[in-house]
Amino acid sequence: MPATRTRRPFFASSSHLLTLAHRGARAYAPENTMPAFKKAFELFNVDGVELDVHMTLDRELVVHHDDDLLRCTNIAERFLPGERTDFNISDYLLDEIRSLDAGCRFVGEFLKAPGGKPARKPTSTS
Repeated sequence: MPATRTRRPFFASSSHLLTLAHRGARAYAPENTMPAFKKAFELFNVDGVELDVHMTLDRELVVHHDDDLLRCTNIAERFLPGERTDFNISDYLLDEIRSLDAGCRFVGEFLKAPGGKPARKPTSTS
């Protein structure tokens, strides 16, 4: 069990080094998902999380580390071969990205979210 630290506002003191979880606790849950962010706080008592935000074709915001969706989602399997050849977030609508499984490449308890549903990326509307 990690030691409990007093939470301080960001930049409140130059003597306090902030501990941020890059992409959440990605060794314990699919990176840049709400379970990964929650695990970072639960397991490591971090001050915050660092995340990357990208804009979709319909100008919605999605949390995802890479510019493309290939490494961390099932996008290659989701769309038929030849149907789509691009994997950049900016080339997809939010509903298309929401249809992807962000946990398909993760091994462990978060292979599927509770209830057997695929893990999803946080968005500006979720």
